[in-house]
Amino acid sequence: MAASGSRRLRFPVARAAASRLIVLRHSITLQGLLAAWLIVTSAAVYTGLLRWLGAGSAGALTLAFAATGMLAAVGWWRKQPRFIELAPPGADPHPHTLTVFAHDGACVAHGRLAGCAQWGGWLLALAIDGEDGRRPRTVLVAADALTRAAFRELAVRGRVAGFRAM
Repeated sequence: MAASGSRRLRFPVARAAASRLIVLRHSITLQGLLAAWLIVTSAAVYTGLLRWLGAGSAGALTLAFAATGMLAAVGWWRKQPRFIELAPPGADPHPHTLTVFAHDGACVAHGRLAGCAQWGGWLLALAIDGEDGRRPRTVLVAADALTRAAFRELAVRGRVAGFRAM
């Protein structure tokens, strides 16, 4: 996403001394869910094709489907957040501004935190307002990808930002 004009944010950016950087680990939960999804959908493809094509052809097409799914999963995984930069609590004009960076340092999302949805203590969906009137971006953060205190802080900031947006 462009910060201003055609300039793109890259990590590391010149940060204010009071900004906070949260480093995310790989989530075992999201990896497991992604692997389970790929297994179930591959089994469904095989079962659906078996009746019409036979075991050999259905197996070959299922392997092609699974390989395509794995390539898509790797591409998706590379775009997942690696760093979340939080604006300082007293920052003006928006204290709930955050920037999300992927594994390669590219900016995934930048803007004001609009709210969040929390599924128990294991997953947050952060809504970040798009720049220049664009649609808000949703960033998934699994609880096992960061410390308990950082997860709690993101959840509280998201709820406060959502309340203020009402």
